[in-house]
Order: sequence, then structure tokens, then C-alpha cells
Amino acid sequence: MSLSVVYALRRDEVWRWYKVAWKRRLWPSHAFMVVMSTGLFITLRHDGDWPGATVSGVTIGLLACIFMAAYPQIRYRPQERTLTLDDLGIRGVRGMTDYFVKWDKIAVVEDDDDYLVIAERKLNAFIVPNRAFASEADRMAFRAFAAARIA
Repeated sequence: MSLSVVYALRRDEVWRWYKVAWKRRLWPSHAFMVVMSTGLFITLRHDGDWPGATVSGVTIGLLACIFMAAYPQIRYRPQERTLTLDDLGIRGVRGMTDYFVKWDKIAVVEDDDDYLVIAERKLNAFIVPNRAFASEADRMAFRAFAAARIA
């Protein structure tokens, strides 16, 4: 058995997903980057310029966080895509790009107000907007199918 959905993701949907993901689980990694880079700059500064090292460390950490937030927008592709779930995993087709992820690589299926998110363990995610489904019943069946494979 397999289930498929065809949709084109919009840039604003990617941004909304990132904001929600940041509030739920990404902010600690961003905070760690700022603290780590600040600590590294302070530790490596041997000339006694601790304030300058602190500013440099915070700046580098914040730039890394900005890049992490911008990356999904940089990688955004507006083409229509087909997402197919089967017993082996998830297949995504977008233009000439065809990719497959086995279920054991999927971390979570999240249900938000505007979209369904199937997140990989390596922080990639399939973001499926609710508008991609013909009905709420189709959306719930798609979600249940995915959730049953990772449980």
C-alpha cells in the first residue's frame, strides 16, 4: 500500500515551519553556537583583549545562527513535488530530483495548524501544507500511515 500527495511548497511556508521548529527544538543549538564561539575566542585570545574577543565570538556565533536560519530559504525550490509513502519509506520527486528516505531515518511526524511535517533524524524535513490534501480525512490518513511506520 502507498499514499501520495502532490503539492508545491511556498517560501512563506518554509519560513513559518522554521520559526516553529526553532521555538520547539532548534534554539538550544543556536544558543550553543553563540556560547561556543564566544568561549573559543576568549580562550584563544592571549593578548588580554577580552572585550574584543567577546564581541568577536558573539558576532561569529550570531552570523552562524543567521546562516542556519537562511539555509532553508536558500535551498527552497518552488517546483511541484510528489511525496509518496509506502512500507519501505518516503519517496520525494521534484522535477528531475528523486530521493528516498527509509522509515528508520525518520525521527518524528508533527502535526501543526498549517502543515504536516515528517522530520528526518539529520534535521531535514518534508513539509506538507494542509492545502495539499483533498480533505481532512486524507490528511489524517497520510499522517497516520507515516506515524505508524516510525512508532
